[in-house]
Amino acid sequence: MDIFSVRGILMLRDIFSDRFIWLRENPRRIIGIWNMVASRFRHSNRVSVAERTLQQSSEEIFRMALANRIYETDYLHYVGQNRGFLHDRMGIARVDLFNTAKRDLTNVCTELFQHVERVGA
Repeated sequence: MDIFSVRGILMLRDIFSDRFIWLRENPRRIIGIWNMVASRFRHSNRVSVAERTLQQSSEEIFRMALANRIYETDYLHYVGQNRGFLHDRMGIARVDLFNTAKRDLTNVCTELFQHVERVGA
């Protein structure tokens, strides 16, 4: 989620909860993943401005978000005919940055799977 999509999460939940009962009964099934967080937060416990804004405006949504984040990196960017997610170039110019982006994505996916297993249990 980014700061723009965050604003609509509760509204969408309210709109669709009449049709999808699980949205009312088990809101923990809604999971937010922080996307495109500035890389300066990578080795820090600080929260970004967007995260702080969300925490102040809706503690409920803030609790839905995973602890791991996907940080800003050109390797996660996809535009037009580029090769796609995590690898959009003919060659990898900075293997260290590519590996860092891959590790970020792996951490987020691992946490997401653990969360889904806990909620499903």
